[in-house]
Amino acid sequence: MNTYSYITSLTCARAIKRVFTLPCLLIFLLGLSACAAKDYPALETADYVDPERFVGRWYVIANIPYFAERNKVGSQTIYQKREGKGYDDIFVARNKNFDNPEKRLKGSVVSLNDSNTSWKSTFYRFLNFTFHVVYIEDDYRYMLLGHPSRNYGWVMARTNVLDEADYQKAMSVFSDRGYEIGDFLKVPQIPEQLGQSGFQ
Repeated sequence: MNTYSYITSLTCARAIKRVFTLPCLLIFLLGLSACAAKDYPALETADYVDPERFVGRWYVIANIPYFAERNKVGSQTIYQKREGKGYDDIFVARNKNFDNPEKRLKGSVVSLNDSNTSWKSTFYRFLNFTFHVVYIEDDYRYMLLGHPSRNYGWVMARTNVLDEADYQKAMSVFSDRGYEIGDFLKVPQIPEQLGQSGFQ
């Protein structure tokens, strides 16, 4: 990170701390990459996403761990059509093990382009994060979400277990898009996966 990016990031962070409480801050920090973005080429996305097939429950098979999702198990995102514009964006997870209570965080998400490959999530009405559909399988069994900074990435599937061949294909796609695949860790979706190599 160069000096300008560092100072800009520090200024953004200090301003945020003055305004938001801790829960809001944790989500808002996702946007800090906009304050200090690296010089990456544009993130290649899928050609088109059918919003009617996009909605529903997606299990987080793997991600690049960051504070908001680190040490979470059974993580899921549910997209539900709203009355009017956009969709509900509901994140569901348990902390560290499957005996802990399920927590939910509800926001909204809207498409930003005609191809429905760029989306903006909003929580607490004013905290925004933009993500892109990097790849989606033809039958919508799984999809890959990313961010231009390459600091955030998710492997999402319709079932809580993804075939290893599909997972390796996902990692290959991310690598082609400029990601370091070593940054990804799988998310435990069943108790048997806790403590296994390659999982958070």
